[in-house]
Amino acid sequence: MDTETQHDIPLDEVDFNDLSFFESGPPHVIFARMRAEAPVLWNRPTHDNDGFWSLSRHADDVAVTSDWETFSSARRGIFLREEGILPKEFTSNVFSMMDPPDHGKQRGILAKVFTPKAVMAREPHIRAVFNSAVDQIIDRGSCDLVDDIGVRFPLAVISDMLGVPESDQHLLFKWTNTMADTHGTPEEGMTMMGELAAYLVSLIAEKRTNPTDDLLSRLLEADVEGRKLDDMEVILHFAQLMAGGNETTRNAFSGGVLALLENPDQLQALRNDPGLINSAVEEILRWHTPIMHNARTATRDVEIAGTKISEGERVAMWRSSSNRDASVFDDADRFLIDRRNNKHFTFSGGPHYCLGNQLARLELRICILELLQRMPDLALAGEAERVPNNSFHWMKKVPVSFTPGTRSPQTV
Repeated sequence: MDTETQHDIPLDEVDFNDLSFFESGPPHVIFARMRAEAPVLWNRPTHDNDGFWSLSRHADDVAVTSDWETFSSARRGIFLREEGILPKEFTSNVFSMMDPPDHGKQRGILAKVFTPKAVMAREPHIRAVFNSAVDQIIDRGSCDLVDDIGVRFPLAVISDMLGVPESDQHLLFKWTNTMADTHGTPEEGMTMMGELAAYLVSLIAEKRTNPTDDLLSRLLEADVEGRKLDDMEVILHFAQLMAGGNETTRNAFSGGVLALLENPDQLQALRNDPGLINSAVEEILRWHTPIMHNARTATRDVEIAGTKISEGERVAMWRSSSNRDASVFDDADRFLIDRRNNKHFTFSGGPHYCLGNQLARLELRICILELLQRMPDLALAGEAERVPNNSFHWMKKVPVSFTPGTRSPQTV
């Protein structure tokens, strides 16, 4: 849907189940109109769901995520399709689909792995993994940032953290894409889970006998109120970490580099002062919000911005809209790498604040700086392409050119 159509369509006719609204990424014109005219907008029912309320303002999204007792993740899931590619008997055991106190018990199993200190200890390996990905294409003079680097780099990092051999990484990529396809079928989801479970049987047996310092071993050793996780719980946690550790960084990296190339003054500013990398990463996360929405279900009648939400109804928090809210961000529609006090909503909030946020930030810092150093004349070599999706800001293609270089001495 083009910008002109977004200006003209009546807001009560907007249907965020319709992927044509996302052909060019988030429908920012519609979001801006909603923030000004209808910050809590009803979305009519479709065959996928029975309707929901769309929230477009930063303050409302923060309030909802902070009040888990009123707005539940467990009751009807966290995406627009309540019945996704996996049945609820599976997803109800994933900690992102839980409410406290169960959520905290499951999240605590992995929390120590994702502390800033623990994540920073992985920096040398992450840097080497990224340079290894660049080495595969550096002599070509052109590449697709999505397929050639954006896919391979985070996949290799999370595979290593999960304890998966390098030779099996392609399997994780396949399963991650299936999980992230919120418009996939239950049959596809169950096939994926069957393949993943069959694969993990031998890996679980190996880790039980010879545990190592990886996330799978930690899951197997975890104690939750005096009991061990059963195999299905381990598999579901593994699947969530597999998808979360790959999907977000893949698209934030590709979309972030695209933003820099489309804003040459900002790219030059970062080249002139690499010390801006921390604020640049935060701006990339705001600008190219990898996960566009999350949903919650009201556990009681409540009001948001003067609109009555009935018990049992769902609200969709559009992170992509929150991150352009002019009441929070000056020059919200400009990409500014030196932005200060960047309170973006990319990692959500409340008890569900993204567990892997420190890892994602480190990966982005490393890959942006390393890329610009190794490809000093990096430039767009064609039109970028997106995959229409109302859950993830998926990049399909970002073609670039650069002067061919040589392999790095610091690769894995």
